[in-house]
Amino acid sequence: MIEKMKKVSVLVKNNERIPSLSLLRKSGVMHISESGSARSEEIERDEQLLALFNRVISAIEQESGKKKKQSANFENDFRKHDGSLHDVILHCRELDALLQEKANKKDYIQELNSLVEKLSPWGNFQPEDIGNLHAFGIALIPAQVPLKSLELLGDEFPYLYLKKRKKLAYVVFLNIHENDLPDFVETVTFSRMGLETAQQEIFHTIERIKCIDELISDENINLVVYQDIKRIIVSEHQLKTVQENMGCSGPVSWITGYIPEKSVSVFKKTAAENCWGLLIETPAEEDNVPTKLKNNWLVRMIQPVFNLLGTVPGYREYDVSTFFLMFFAVFCAMIIGDAGYGVIFLLGTLALNIKTKKSDELVRLMYVLSVSTIIWGAITGTWFGSRTIANVPFFRQFVIPGISSFPELFDISSQNAAEFVMYICFILGIVQLSLACVINFIRQLPMLKSIAQLGWLSMLIGLYTLTLNLVLNKVFPFWGIYAITGGLAIIVIFGEQSKSQNFMIGLLKGFAGLFTTFLDSISAFSNIISYIRLFAVGMSSVAIASSFNSIASSFPGGIAIVGAMLILLIGHGLNIAMGLLSVIVHGVRLNMLEFSGQMGMEWSGTAYKPLDEYKSNYFSDFYDRT
Repeated sequence: MIEKMKKVSVLVKNNERIPSLSLLRKSGVMHISESGSARSEEIERDEQLLALFNRVISAIEQESGKKKKQSANFENDFRKHDGSLHDVILHCRELDALLQEKANKKDYIQELNSLVEKLSPWGNFQPEDIGNLHAFGIALIPAQVPLKSLELLGDEFPYLYLKKRKKLAYVVFLNIHENDLPDFVETVTFSRMGLETAQQEIFHTIERIKCIDELISDENINLVVYQDIKRIIVSEHQLKTVQENMGCSGPVSWITGYIPEKSVSVFKKTAAENCWGLLIETPAEEDNVPTKLKNNWLVRMIQPVFNLLGTVPGYREYDVSTFFLMFFAVFCAMIIGDAGYGVIFLLGTLALNIKTKKSDELVRLMYVLSVSTIIWGAITGTWFGSRTIANVPFFRQFVIPGISSFPELFDISSQNAAEFVMYICFILGIVQLSLACVINFIRQLPMLKSIAQLGWLSMLIGLYTLTLNLVLNKVFPFWGIYAITGGLAIIVIFGEQSKSQNFMIGLLKGFAGLFTTFLDSISAFSNIISYIRLFAVGMSSVAIASSFNSIASSFPGGIAIVGAMLILLIGHGLNIAMGLLSVIVHGVRLNMLEFSGQMGMEWSGTAYKPLDEYKSNYFSDFYDRT
């Protein structure tokens, strides 16, 4: 659920701003409102330092990914320092200098490659030799001439022909003044570096880059230390930004933010102890109130999905975490659709759990999704898309014949099995969309506007019967058209009603928005149809797996078994990857667009991030820098 918040303004004396903010940060409950744009030199220094650590951390993570990671040991790796934050920052600057050197070396290699490209048609020679020949009275002018113009030179311009490349002739003119050459002749000048020297320089530069990469990669052992310092910088930057942008009038400064309602009593006590002025009020409609979700350990497992999407419900919206998790597990199972793949996911999750020695939200979510996939795959008889495995008596006993991926094993036609799965998809759709209407109805009570949600519910049920008729040839019930038109009428009558206006004015507004409501009803129909994607994606996954199995089974015995195994590994690996992508594209979409859209959610919330103090794991000289 979304916790209730209170808007709080804290007033302090100007000369107590810094200690008061430090105490406020220690309390760790106040989310600061959007501050101004005032900036100090210290803030800019923090930002530059943060950029420095971001560059170094990113480079270490990129390079150390090629090597086996080691556990961090601050004392062993920084023995040459006295353990101060300042010394580690200096070391980080040295690493950043190496990164800059690497970037310069890469640019230098590009220049050398261009030089090699320019020199290669002329062969290996030292450019200064041309000048030496000039000293002995032999004037050489290297030039490029279009092949079609070569005959135009005649005997008037003696030259040595070297080679041709890309419709150009490479020649050397002898004892001719450059200004006398025709316009179609392009003379060539060389730097002091020859071809062989340039190639050697490239080799040495590449070796230096490899050396820098090795040095950066070895810093992986200190990565957690650098990340710790980064958190220190972020914490201090946040504090200084708040300090610079506090409101001020005369001898008083103030700051405004939001705190959870349950923390008000403790916050009042803190304010009284420190002689702060305090104004606590209920947030207004126009306030950008942060969203703090509070769910039990079971529901919290869906949070990694929200983090991946970067979505936060608005403060005044409904927290759909519970329903999102329930339907997402079902959607994932139907989209992956293979119990064999589910077993792979389960084993991978178990290995991750053992390795990390903790069961966080992501691990618990992976357990749920793995088990749900196994259950759906088992009742549809889908094990690595194999008909043979599905026919094994042990696995066969779990199958529900009507939705089997191999219905011929149960004397059921493929069409009937496919239609039944589509029927289940539409049932899921109407249940989820109807749930959205019921939730909205309860939340809007006792306002007249809530009755419009019953209209939407009626219309959805009618559109559901229409969908079954159009897609599955089910009989369209006589009451279906009344459910649709009656629902539309209820929406028009009650959809624009509010406490602050006359009933007839709301009715007129409803009729004025009739065309928009009609378009929304078409959208609701397409939303129900959209749930058929669960069947389509799941069926394609089974078909792809079966196809690779057929290809592999066509290989003869002997050494060809290796090829068959490779086909199976690549094929099923690709199918799993596409399935996981489909879960994100389709499974999330049905929750984020169809379901949330029916609820009117915009997911435009701001996450609750209180001003708090970061406790460093390594440093006691908190932010001692020069």
